[in-house]
Amino acid sequence: MISSMIKKPVTITLLAIFFLLICASPQVVMADDPPESLGIIRQAAANYFPYEQCQYRIAADDLYDLLHDGDPTNDPLTVSLQTRAEYERGHIPGAVNLPWDEITDVAQLQALIPKDRLTVLYCNHCVHSAQISAILNLLGYNTLDLAYGFESWTQNKIVIPDHFDPACVCEHVMETKTHSAELTYRYPQLDVTGNTRAEIIATAANAYLASERDTHSTICPCDLEALLTDDDPANDPFVLSLQWPEGYATGHIPGAVNIPRWELFQLENLSRLPTDRPIVVCCYLGFTSSQVVAILNMMGYEALVSLHGMSAWTLDPEIAQFRIDDPQNWRDYPIEAANAVVERPASAGVQPAAQVVAVPACPQEYIVQTNDWLSKLANKFYGDSQLYPAIMAATNQMQATDDTFANIINPDVIEVGWKLCIPSPDNGLGEN
Repeated sequence: MISSMIKKPVTITLLAIFFLLICASPQVVMADDPPESLGIIRQAAANYFPYEQCQYRIAADDLYDLLHDGDPTNDPLTVSLQTRAEYERGHIPGAVNLPWDEITDVAQLQALIPKDRLTVLYCNHCVHSAQISAILNLLGYNTLDLAYGFESWTQNKIVIPDHFDPACVCEHVMETKTHSAELTYRYPQLDVTGNTRAEIIATAANAYLASERDTHSTICPCDLEALLTDDDPANDPFVLSLQWPEGYATGHIPGAVNIPRWELFQLENLSRLPTDRPIVVCCYLGFTSSQVVAILNMMGYEALVSLHGMSAWTLDPEIAQFRIDDPQNWRDYPIEAANAVVERPASAGVQPAAQVVAVPACPQEYIVQTNDWLSKLANKFYGDSQLYPAIMAATNQMQATDDTFANIINPDVIEVGWKLCIPSPDNGLGEN
């Protein structure tokens, strides 16, 4: 009896303490489920990124083999998202052009691309094609984007002047500390209409396609680092790393939270993303980030791509495991330009460096005069001011073997007296 009387008060005391601890503990306030429209897009994205090894792009070698295996029944439809000027300078033979900067509605894509045929999308640097491919796959289409973009297909320097934006590539601050984000359970409120899954996804995609996405969906790593290191936390974006967990542990952008792409669109992980500040997404090359950014913006987040991914953030090969400027990814397959095919060696092997940068004799030299600028010269010689990158590329190529030519670093800055190389209009340029 005495023993029983002792146990009862102890039991009551322990229960009281447990109750007090529960009441004192911070509670996660579970919000309602996300809006139905957001839930539909989230589920489609989760289905698109189902597991780690799922493939979303096609290598130049594989595309070339499909197009030249003698079996036209397995040829994919090839769609160029290059601008009109880029397409005219050079494109994959047979590719149809749907300029990225003119796409404002999913209907433009649906009018050209069939659901029952594999379609390969490409642009000059893969970012735009990656975004359009993601949108179409969410709508049930079978599309792949060309790995590394058109620059993996051709080394013609008139067509692809640079593999990278060199101003964005340098050794930035790194860290190995693990960061996590709390479950906020706050979701964007989408103003999206539609009676079916496809209509809801298409409406959200249209809102993104009609936005200023071309100028407001990317950020240079140098600008990102400046925001993160200016001692003003109020302007810091949320940095989302899509690195593999082991890669993230080796090194990442300071403060970055790691959620791999195949886990990102789980409801719990999606609730870790803020809606009150920009989200900068970083992967290894910028291609997967581009797909994720398109989808996140469709869902109502403000998301941007860290240009060129980790390959622009660090030169450490253990962290930047893939690089855009790796010649192993470059080929020199035939291209079509100005209604003619420009034949180039079609070897599937790695092109020797000397072959990649080989430069013909300059067809026309020009000395910069007062009030000259590159776009003005492009308009003078080609009738199109948008062709100025051709002059810049040709001049820099000549400078590599003849230092009497200028070395143009910034296309907005040329000096009187500089010697430029003007490519011939029939070298893949043409006149509009």
